[in-house]
Amino acid sequence: MSKEIRRVLKPSGLNIYTARHVGDPQYKTGIHRLEDMWEIKGGFIVHFLNREKIGYLSEGYKIIDIKEFEEGQLPKKMYMVSLEKER
Repeated sequence: MSKEIRRVLKPSGLNIYTARHVGDPQYKTGIHRLEDMWEIKGGFIVHFLNREKIGYLSEGYKIIDIKEFEEGQLPKKMYMVSLEKER
């Protein structure tokens, strides 16, 4: 998906997304599906990222910022990733 977003972005366009990270309390719970993907309570399949994976997914982008934050009642451990398409 990251490659497709990069394909349609104009030069210097921004790609900003959030993702759960491997410090999340639900990481490695539920049913293991692929790599760092787990089917958690409620039937949701979640891909938990680490900084290395973010770097891999950021090929063709300049990483502007990676912020950690918490959300919800667990709380969910999240990254907010800000990328700029390279010219």
